[in-house]
Amino acid sequence: MSKLLLVDFKKFEKLLYKLSFARSRQKGSHVVFHHEDGRTLSVPDHGSKDLSRKLIRRLIKQINVEVDDYINLLD
Repeated sequence: MSKLLLVDFKKFEKLLYKLSFARSRQKGSHVVFHHEDGRTLSVPDHGSKDLSRKLIRRLIKQINVEVDDYINLLD
């Protein structure tokens, strides 16, 4: 397994757009994304701060993406 890369909200948002997620709403600093198959995902937007490794691992598990695929999608 490859090492998990840390990213900020903007890079993770671009990854979600590649996976056909659409930004649906925002409440405070949390942005909610929806997928056409019904999946939803809430991601905190704290400016240029990186998302924590634990949070990224939890988010990619929710969207059914393996760590290696996550790293490839970031390019």
